[in-house]
Amino acid sequence: MMTGDLDASHQRHLDSAEAEKKAGSPAVNVIVSELEALRIDIMRGQVAQALPQVEARLAAGGGLVAAAPLRPERARGSRS
Repeated sequence: MMTGDLDASHQRHLDSAEAEKKAGSPAVNVIVSELEALRIDIMRGQVAQALPQVEARLAAGGGLVAAAPLRPERARGSRS
C-alpha cells in the first residue's frame, strides 16, 4: 500500500538535485536526488521512460555507483 503524495515527493527530489548543483555539492548527492525522482517514475509504471535516465545517472557516477545494466523486465512488480 502506497501512501503520500508522489507528485510532491517527485518534485522535492528534483528541487533537491537542483539545490545540490547550485551549492556545488558532490555529484553523488545530485545523482542520488535525481535517482530518487526516477524511482518514483518507475513506481508510477514509467519504466521505459525512466530506465535510460537511470542508466545515464549511474554512468555519470564515474565509478561512484557500480551496477549491472538495468532491464525493464527485472523492475520491481514486473512479471515476465
